[in-house]
Amino acid sequence: MRAAAARIASAPREEWVLLRGWIPREWGPERRVRATLDRIAAGRPLVLYAVDGHSVWASGAALARDEDFARFKSLGVLASVQPIHQVTDRAIARRHWGARTSRSYAWKRLLTSGARLLLGSDAPFDRAGPLLALTAALLRREGGEPPDRAFHPEQRLRLAQALQAHLEAPHLAAGWKTPLGRLAPGFGADLVVFDHDLTELDPGSWGKARARAVWIDGRPEPVGK
Repeated sequence: MRAAAARIASAPREEWVLLRGWIPREWGPERRVRATLDRIAAGRPLVLYAVDGHSVWASGAALARDEDFARFKSLGVLASVQPIHQVTDRAIARRHWGARTSRSYAWKRLLTSGARLLLGSDAPFDRAGPLLALTAALLRREGGEPPDRAFHPEQRLRLAQALQAHLEAPHLAAGWKTPLGRLAPGFGADLVVFDHDLTELDPGSWGKARARAVWIDGRPEPVGK
């Protein structure tokens, strides 16, 4: 603990602090890890790797505390999250988190607090379809499910917000030389043409849409490759 506190104190304030040597069985439950690191980190963004290299503790956006939402902006931390997890894990979240689910997978609240939201699929650990992720962000449920199945619908994103966070924001954050996510001069020509206009189709029916043409870096590719 003393070594960790010394490392945190000596690191530049704006940088992430990477610590190694965490022995989970000696630290106790997750809430004790969080409380201890909050005390010695003084609001600093940090990552703690286990001594065996197989576990890691870091600030998470899946279940944030009320005071954490503003910290994403003040610390400049990127909220990299996967909307499909909210659909896949909602039953487990309700069972284990109870009333705390009101601040779980809270994409809209993260955005309104000023956080930089980055969406992705987390493939291959969960389903990879980009329309599945967008549907989860917009509806908070599976496409085809009734509206009352939505998981905290107050956290729904608008289509423009979900597209920007899914297509453009990650590449801006990564600093790629050729940006992606827009149909505009200077952007990478990675395109998909669907057989439906998704802006006119209810997101719950996006599963009916099929890709008709694909371009990668401006070159046509076989559909389904």
